[in-house]
Amino acid sequence: MAEQNVLLVEDNAELSASLKTLFEAKGIKLHHYADCAQALEALDSVSPKVIILNMLFNKKGDGILAARRLRRSAKYSKWAKVPLIMLSDLRIQQGVLFPKPSRYPYALCVDELIQKPVKPDIVLAKTEEFLKS
Repeated sequence: MAEQNVLLVEDNAELSASLKTLFEAKGIKLHHYADCAQALEALDSVSPKVIILNMLFNKKGDGILAARRLRRSAKYSKWAKVPLIMLSDLRIQQGVLFPKPSRYPYALCVDELIQKPVKPDIVLAKTEEFLKS
């Protein structure tokens, strides 16, 4: 079986460590970056089958901007079809709810939106769905 590489862009060290342990126990190689710019630079070397992306970094929308770049920029066209899972804590940080989840992943240029706090096993299950498709 080909190596299943997943790119995780998350600045929460505890969540990242939990996901890494869980994913690697399932034979999925998780490449972690705490910064969007570094993660985008690493795309060619990682060759991810799925990208998991935090929405906010230091209360900035870097994750949203990275998702848009991946979907819309010619520079990243090679990666435009890779499934994107976005992790969001807007509900906690800003009081924003996503009342119709089926619409928001499209508006955010992602395939799946998971509200924080997340359960690592839910992130794993969604990732495995994308890896199988």
